[in-house]
Amino acid sequence: MSESRRRLVIFTKFYWPEGGGAELATHLILCMLSNEFEMVIVSGTHPSKVRLPNHTSKYIYWAELRYNYKPTELFYVLMSNSAIRRSLETADVVYVYSPLPSAILAKKMCPNANVIVHLHNYQPVSYTSVIFYDESIGTSDIARTVRLELFENRKVHRALLSSIMTYTNRINTIALHYADNIICVSKRQAEILAERVKEVEGKIRIIYNPLPHYKKSAKAPSDKPTMLYLGGDSYIKGFNILLNALSDLASKPRCNNLQITCAGKFASSSLIFPFTKVVGRVSNETLYGLYSKCWGLLAPSIVEEPLPYAVVEAMATETIPIASRVGGIPEIVQGTFAEKMLFAPSAEREFLEKVEEVQSLSKQDLIEIGVRLKNAVTKKFDNETIKTHLTKVFTT
Repeated sequence: MSESRRRLVIFTKFYWPEGGGAELATHLILCMLSNEFEMVIVSGTHPSKVRLPNHTSKYIYWAELRYNYKPTELFYVLMSNSAIRRSLETADVVYVYSPLPSAILAKKMCPNANVIVHLHNYQPVSYTSVIFYDESIGTSDIARTVRLELFENRKVHRALLSSIMTYTNRINTIALHYADNIICVSKRQAEILAERVKEVEGKIRIIYNPLPHYKKSAKAPSDKPTMLYLGGDSYIKGFNILLNALSDLASKPRCNNLQITCAGKFASSSLIFPFTKVVGRVSNETLYGLYSKCWGLLAPSIVEEPLPYAVVEAMATETIPIASRVGGIPEIVQGTFAEKMLFAPSAEREFLEKVEEVQSLSKQDLIEIGVRLKNAVTKKFDNETIKTHLTKVFTT
């Protein structure tokens, strides 16, 4: 290994393929930078499950990161073991996805290192890591936390306990002050962060997540208009909005010519509507098969999604996203047909009108629109451009 290769230490609670879109983005970023650095990855994912990028010289399994109770996680970060501390002593760059207090540890151990915090959510300003679309800047973290726990997890005791513990989230805000660079994944996310933590505005860099290598599958829309919903029965993903829209749709004759496939985690195995089909959690291979046949993706989220991969994925697979106007979604679809399919969050009637508009398209229209969507998202998420921006942040 070259003597000149700089040393990069990475902190991530989980590592791909464990986790979701943020963990995938972390993996893609490290693959992009693998030729520039000697990498040491610190993660709570067992080594037998990870897919490491090239030039990973060491993988440190930090099992304590698997704790879901945030104060416990914080304790273990601040009381980190000797192996982790030794890895930081010679670090040139420290890259923190989670847990965020690792940035404090890194700067204390290696003050000359370039500490980079990458935000894929709103953890520094929200105990639950989400911001609802309809909340004001002055909304208390307690109110937000109770709302999420009651409607998302449906557990009163969790709502009470979490509301008491929201004060501990202050440490995540403090962690931003120890970072040299803070990467946000969309303009909207950066705007929300800067509004709430004005002192770190000058450190914020906006860089889109890399575009994954999607399996090529010829678009072949089904004869029957088919929509795809991936949010399970999640409150924040807009399941209640979907249910209400479907109730209205059920009274219309056109619903007889519509199929809605629902994927994700559901408490029950079926929905009450004859035109819906629940498939539960699906593999990537199965998902690509669903995308190849479906006409549109339904994304009625009610939170400020920083940069949802589902919308990017839909466009990359030539599928029309019908999405609420939240977070980074307007940035993704700007200038495309999908921009016309945006609707105000929680506006069920407008949501339904967009579904009917896509339903009325011909198959030839769907194919032509899909090609344009794919070209647009590939251009916007050009991996070479993203790599250039990342390299600048990591090497300066």
